[in-house]
Amino acid sequence: MSMDRRTFIQSAAAAAVTAAVPGTHALAAATNSQAMIGMQIGAVSFVDEGTEMVLDTLQQDGAVNTLFIATFTYGRGIAGRQVPGQPLPDHGKQQYDTDTFYGGSYTRVNPQYFKDTVFKQFRAPDFGDYDVLEAVLPSAKKRGMKTICWFEDVFRKDLPGIDQLQEKELSGNNATTLCFNNPNYRNWLLGMVEDWSRSYDVDGIMWGSERQGAFSNALEAHHGSPSSPMRVTCFCQYCQAKAKERGINPERARQGYMELAKFVDASRKSQRPVDGYYVTLWRLMLNYPELLAWEMLWTQSLRDTYAAIYTRIKEVKPSLQVGWHIWHNNSFNPIYRA
Repeated sequence: MSMDRRTFIQSAAAAAVTAAVPGTHALAAATNSQAMIGMQIGAVSFVDEGTEMVLDTLQQDGAVNTLFIATFTYGRGIAGRQVPGQPLPDHGKQQYDTDTFYGGSYTRVNPQYFKDTVFKQFRAPDFGDYDVLEAVLPSAKKRGMKTICWFEDVFRKDLPGIDQLQEKELSGNNATTLCFNNPNYRNWLLGMVEDWSRSYDVDGIMWGSERQGAFSNALEAHHGSPSSPMRVTCFCQYCQAKAKERGINPERARQGYMELAKFVDASRKSQRPVDGYYVTLWRLMLNYPELLAWEMLWTQSLRDTYAAIYTRIKEVKPSLQVGWHIWHNNSFNPIYRA
């Protein structure tokens, strides 16, 4: 449902007035609304406070009608308790989980969907055999709340077999991120969404990937602390094979990124090129057009992954909604948008 800014402000003002009237709460303000009012939430909330209490809070205080449940992740920001250093909320366990959070799949794993990948051991040990969808779906449906499986492209580096899925850095080392062109990762992703689509009566699946290609990463066009331009990805055998199919010379791309790494390192030391930074960067791109070709290869591989996930889900159950987390860094990035 699309909504322009004027309509949004009018709706927000009306909701505020309704909430200010004695004897009403947020749920009443949304009773006649068809808009999705969602909440991202991890299994830990339901384990800590109980399913019914959590759903009561979400409906009464936030008019939430859609749950974006973190069904798989190794990221604390998605499935953990409060961010360390931030005040604890006035409900739930009054403690952080920096020492206890591990991550993985918070639903049971059906092996038949993961026959074509070496990555098979990813069940979250945090809560034993607890299955967040089995625990929450019945109550959510009784309340008319939709449930979306929300998972992300974040992994630990100490998982069994994960090294066979990881991207290859310019340096030759394995990255902590996984390669979209690696069949082990592609098959795992498709197995995961098929498992949820067939095994649970959910309303949709949403996948998040906060990553970008080598050119943007080399120039540090992202949030977070600076890293070596030698760590940009991906130069694995699968990406090189895909590049050759598209007429891109992998060795020329590697040479270009080695020169780009020298440029970035010198720039960080304030060693200004004779012709200036702008002209020198353009000279690199003109001498090595493979720089941008490799960036587009990575970006298209991400979009191919979106298409594969969408197709698999719709093949299993056409009525399921499929969506993507939009990373603000990419939406602001002129290179990615172009």
